[in-house]
Amino acid sequence: MKLTLVFIPFLLLYNFVSAQNNEPVPHSTLISFMDTLQTKDTMKVNNLSSSNGLADVFEDTIRLFHDTLLTADDKRFIRKQLAFYRTKEWADSDRIAGVSIIPQGVINSYAINGEVGWKKFIKKYGKGYKVVSFPLFTANMSAAVVAITYHIGRYTEGSLHLYKKVKGIWKDAKVYSVWKG
Repeated sequence: MKLTLVFIPFLLLYNFVSAQNNEPVPHSTLISFMDTLQTKDTMKVNNLSSSNGLADVFEDTIRLFHDTLLTADDKRFIRKQLAFYRTKEWADSDRIAGVSIIPQGVINSYAINGEVGWKKFIKKYGKGYKVVSFPLFTANMSAAVVAITYHIGRYTEGSLHLYKKVKGIWKDAKVYSVWKG
């Protein structure tokens, strides 16, 4: 009886930890997709914020979920990914080709000092930085939704995209929204 009482909490904890590490999409798939995005980056911004960028996706989920390109299974799978990645951040260990990952807290420490802070940031890191959401894949992995925002000095530009895999190549298929500031 005592063994059972000790063993049950252990099993519950094990199941909880296992569920937390159960990535909905293999990490290698995320990195491969991000490598592809980096090669298509016409702005040539190589600094990536550690932020998961999902706030921009959350803002457009109504528009996104009304899209007839997405099936009910796709929407369920995207919700599962949103729940899983909401507390995650990009890290140096992600090793995205051609990208330097800067912790969002470091970026904020420069931004809080206004124009002087941005000048110091640019002197240290270069042109600016971008925030790229974790890509959210469809159930069959043939499409992905991603939000990309560029911060170059005072200039900000972002958009929410649907990429489709066509003959093994990710292609920008649809832009849901664009914002500038």
